[in-house]
Amino acid sequence: MKHLIALALVAASTVAAQATELRPIEAASIELGPVKGVAYYDLRGSECHLVATLAQGEGLPVRFSSILAPQERISISVPGPAGAAAQEIVFTRRGDSVVVSGPQPVRSLNN
Repeated sequence: MKHLIALALVAASTVAAQATELRPIEAASIELGPVKGVAYYDLRGSECHLVATLAQGEGLPVRFSSILAPQERISISVPGPAGAAAQEIVFTRRGDSVVVSGPQPVRSLNN
């Protein structure tokens, strides 16, 4: 039983999501396996407008937008191959900032 618990902890740590705090109007590169894109948010009064645009290769881009309430979170997922888990990226509003977590590191495009 101890070996099973240790194996589960090791497996969980290898697929742990990486979290990054975004800044308003600062585009960040996001990646979900073969699907890549950018995300940013804008504060308009008390509203937090999140926009993410994704595409696979040269395919048609898809844009997601949402207004996040305080502490609200949304996710975007891409299915994996048969028998594999989907890849997911999660956007969480914390105060006046947005934290994004997913399987790949998020990189700012403004640096």
